[in-house]
Amino acid sequence: MLSTRHAGWGCPSVIEGLGFWNSRFREPYLFAWQLDGQSTSLLAPAVVPVRPFLGVMGVAQAEDGTFPRRVRGPLGGNLEVRDLSAGSRL
Repeated sequence: MLSTRHAGWGCPSVIEGLGFWNSRFREPYLFAWQLDGQSTSLLAPAVVPVRPFLGVMGVAQAEDGTFPRRVRGPLGGNLEVRDLSAGSRL
């Protein structure tokens, strides 16, 4: 990957039954981050550095159709690998 950039926002979510936190959180939750260049001060006084990464990545399947992107599979999906950023190779 040559580069990544954000569009000024990010929205991590917790959905029951999905992901690493599925056993700790029973209620769905969405947090909207406002990103300012290379950091965010949304949690002031803390300043959190921003390092964009691709949470969802995959390749096209051979057959036509609509395929879920939330669930990981052999062709990609919701990977959430924070090291999948500029300079990485998949």
